Amino acid sequence: YIKVNKELCVNKLKNIKLIASDFDQTLFMPELKFPKNTREYIHTLHELGIKFVIVSGRDPYEMRSLLEDKGVKWAEPFPDFLVCIEKYIYDPQGNDLNKQAKQWNEQAKKHTQTIDSEMVKATLAILDFVKKHKIPIAHHSGTEIAFPSPEIAEKARALVRKFADEKFKQENFIISGNLYSINLSPSWPTKGDTLKFLAENILGLKPYQVLAIGDHINDISMLDGSRGFMSATVVNAHPQVKSAVINNNGIIAREIGPEGVGKILKKIHSAYREALAFTK
Repeated sequence: YIKVNKELCVNKLKNIKLIASDFDQTLFMPELKFPKNTREYIHTLHELGIKFVIVSGRDPYEMRSLLEDKGVKWAEPFPDFLVCIEKYIYDPQGNDLNKQAKQWNEQAKKHTQTIDSEMVKATLAILDFVKKHKIPIAHHSGTEIAFPSPEIAEKARALVRKFADEKFKQENFIISGNLYSINLSPSWPTKGDTLKFLAENILGLKPYQVLAIGDHINDISMLDGSRGFMSATVVNAHPQVKSAVINNNGIIAREIGPEGVGKILKKIHSAYREALAFTK
């Protein structure tokens, strides 16, 4: 691990009651198996009362299918909750949510609908700008523009940010994306906003009892400390993500994707064992 402050890090890990992980390139990589040790630590920590939530831009059905293809039994017991399309709270078994979660989802949907046309219009302007610069595009859908490779996506993001700063006010939306894409999403709610609501209003937890794990720019709202969470990332993370985690006294695993997540979970388990040994 790369740790900013070992003692501070261990003391924080002893308090964790909810682990939130991004999906693509963090918990899941299509070219890798889902590691046995990662699966075992998920179950071990669950037995200690720690809950898990996947926070993703994907919908529930995609994530379930992809994990089951890797041999992961869905919701047995992982995950306990889902945050999908970065802002909607779901039960992984499809059960009805409580009143607070339903109200959150309705509010998030209503807010997104009010600025949807603005984001689509901005996306089309960005799409035209990218084409004029002869940057190859893999596909375009809604408010997302995908590129053939991470390198092309990074080049496009650098150009688009400057263009967007000059062209748009960007009060209602932010420009982020994942490894292969540029994506426009509402300034509220972000992944961090939704995770904070889930932790505080549905689970009754304090922000310092949450550990968030992510790898790309659209995860930064969970990782930069602005919502009070502890944060961690994996070695394949975007440089901006690593900087955010370092500035938040978090953890950077030396392994990629789900292997790195397993190492982070091992660190939490070790902190819990240390705390239990101390109380005996």
